[in-house]
Amino acid sequence: FQWEKPFKNRPGKPNNYIDFENSTFWRVKEAIHAGPVIISENKINITVEDEVFFNTSIAGVQPRTAVGYTIDNELILMVVDGRQIESRGVYLEELALLMRQFNCYEAINLDGGGSSTIVLDNLLLNRPAGLNYQREIMSSIGVFYN
Repeated sequence: FQWEKPFKNRPGKPNNYIDFENSTFWRVKEAIHAGPVIISENKINITVEDEVFFNTSIAGVQPRTAVGYTIDNELILMVVDGRQIESRGVYLEELALLMRQFNCYEAINLDGGGSSTIVLDNLLLNRPAGLNYQREIMSSIGVFYN
């Protein structure tokens, strides 16, 4: 189901009622758990509060992974290293600015930290958590081509 806007959740005061009357059925084929949104309809719109990420370290400086797309449906994948001398990581606002440089119309923050890795043709392209190997992860996004 989907709603026009998020519920009014607050720390320690979750919304106790889900109104399905004001929702529409969302026929999802594929989905991923991620967030918060950082660009929406071509505008930087960081939805930490709306998506109930308050009281977490998500808004702080972190290594990041993001995915977005342009108005022409070009896929943009970005990884920003962090927690190392060469790269401190970025705030969500900085990540949104970086994604805007690549003309993202929509973009979302994915899992960050030591999970922020990018591999191309079996070659690790970044330095996750300042190391030179990829740690074990539970999920990933794969882009395949012929």
